[in-house]
Amino acid sequence: MCLAASSAISALPILVWAQAPSMRLDPSKLTYDIAAIHADSPTRMGGATSVQWRDTSYEASHVTVKEMLREAYGVEDVQIQNDPKWMDSQAFTVEAKVDATTAALMKGLNEAELSLGREHMLQALLADRFHLVLRSSIKQLPVYEITYANAVSGLRKASASSQYEDGAKWGDGSPLGPHEVSYEFISGHIKMKGQGASLDQFVARLNQKLSSQLGRTFINDTNLAGNFDFDLSFTVPWRTSFGPMASSSTGGGFDEDSTDLSLFSALKEQLGLTVKSTTGPVHAMWIESVEQPTAN
Repeated sequence: MCLAASSAISALPILVWAQAPSMRLDPSKLTYDIAAIHADSPTRMGGATSVQWRDTSYEASHVTVKEMLREAYGVEDVQIQNDPKWMDSQAFTVEAKVDATTAALMKGLNEAELSLGREHMLQALLADRFHLVLRSSIKQLPVYEITYANAVSGLRKASASSQYEDGAKWGDGSPLGPHEVSYEFISGHIKMKGQGASLDQFVARLNQKLSSQLGRTFINDTNLAGNFDFDLSFTVPWRTSFGPMASSSTGGGFDEDSTDLSLFSALKEQLGLTVKSTTGPVHAMWIESVEQPTAN
């Protein structure tokens, strides 16, 4: 089955001021050829989500449609509106593969183009198998605006030639490598490490991991170009051995002088960045319709 993209879906950037790289290849030429989707048993409780993007496939276990939507469009929960409850509760196992023609096209893409291509392919899968139809809009929503305050030793300009052979490693022991930002959560304490990473990548990781808990999206207003090496360590007001847990006390937002969330003081002291609670234009997606997946 060829999964073609639906014309009803608009490719949404995370924020109106985030600019996506252009592609030399028409993204519509990249689709999964075959996809097997199975709903998890209602009796299965808990279980960690696993998502793997391989050269020619997308493999996910115990993943919800909401999680797939976040991956496909680069958005966070605060940007998703009118979503039915089952999108965030019913989990699925998904195995999608490309054909030989698409695999050959993907080999000619650079890292940024490949990332955009994979997003488009997941968008097409959601439209084809879950009949997802979206309407995009720009709304004024609470945001955290990150600005550059002053130079500190913790934010170091990266060497373009460094491959970080002896640098940080992922949980499985593989090297983190360049242009990456790691994230580690242990009992209310978070460590983030950037290796040749841009401030946009850093802010994207903050959004991926924290915006759902804090109820706000972070935006990069530092005007700092290029790549950096950095280490950031801070605590959060929620504690669980399994990772971040939503807290109703965060709904009103914090300001840079808050003592309840050491993230802001850590950003200022360790990276020379400040945070301001404000409102700003954010791309939101309204779900017009979505259905349980069609049979294979």
